[in-house]
Amino acid sequence: MRVSKEINIPPGLGSRFYVFWEKPSQSFFEKIFSRFAKHGVVIAQEYVEGIGVGAGYLFNRFGELVAVVGHKRVIEAHVEGGFSVSAHTYIHPKKWQV
Repeated sequence: MRVSKEINIPPGLGSRFYVFWEKPSQSFFEKIFSRFAKHGVVIAQEYVEGIGVGAGYLFNRFGELVAVVGHKRVIEAHVEGGFSVSAHTYIHPKKWQV
């Protein structure tokens, strides 16, 4: 579970995201959900074992996709997930063509 906006929220487990390793009780789930809901929409994600990857998308004012950038995380700030401390960036050459 994670917040949808991270502005002015301290980084890390419990502040911006929480990983449930086992099915939580209803009251505990509601406690975490309420904490995150103060910041807007709450996103529920399934934990997937493996490497961390990310992507960014740039759209023009007409909503047309202009560029895509992706990265493979080398080091993450938290083992449960989170932001990249170090990553390899990949930009597809076709995205630079006009």
